[in-house]
Amino acid sequence: MSESINSALEILNDASILIDDLEREIADFFKLDPYRRVIEHNYRTRADTHKIRLIREMPGQFRSKARHIASDIRSSLDHVAYAAAIATGKKAPRFTYFPFARSVNEASNVKSSRCKDFPQEIFDVFWGFEPYLGGNDTLYSLNEIANCNKHRSVVPVGHGLPPNLGQLEK
Repeated sequence: MSESINSALEILNDASILIDDLEREIADFFKLDPYRRVIEHNYRTRADTHKIRLIREMPGQFRSKARHIASDIRSSLDHVAYAAAIATGKKAPRFTYFPFARSVNEASNVKSSRCKDFPQEIFDVFWGFEPYLGGNDTLYSLNEIANCNKHRSVVPVGHGLPPNLGQLEK
């Protein structure tokens, strides 16, 4: 089991290094003032809407690194699930994915398919993290981003904004 746990820790370490790199690159990008502040007035409601519009495209490596980070973290969860199955005596478990679902009602389907090689007690511990939409939405979103790497694209949005952003120009 320790080999599988060590593998999960190595993958998390890789993700941590990528997170540090990405945060540094994003900070450098925003130092270039890649946005402009816009105030749109709605004459009907007499309200101003303050917006930030990017005037430079975000570098593609932001999306790439975000996908790799999510995939690494997601993969480490599967490694932990595999280690748990091995710890219960399974010799060659194949269905040991960390359980993710679109809703809480899918627990039995997930357990009987992608998670059938570990006991109900372990499944219950993992399911206790609420890895489904409407449960732990951050954890669920991690899985969605990781799946983007396989099925679709990650669309970038501003990760961080400079501290003086609150002082909008009139």
